[in-house]
Amino acid sequence: MRLHRRLLRIRQACGHVPNVREETTVMKIKIVAPLERKYAVWMGGSILASLNSFQEMWISKEEYDESGPSIVHRKCF
Repeated sequence: MRLHRRLLRIRQACGHVPNVREETTVMKIKIVAPLERKYAVWMGGSILASLNSFQEMWISKEEYDESGPSIVHRKCF
């Protein structure tokens, strides 16, 4: 129900004026999400790190210790 109210607020913010019937309508929502989603960031990072074009952006511990956080801006941007 919270999602329904949030969607109505978004529609109102976009200029839609709901009528009473829309306000009281209940929608059933089925969310389908694979169990692997909790590993999605890890898998994406793993794929990114394995790309040849990304290897030049790798930062070793020694580089980080020597330069600090600013090394990220120099190597990655």
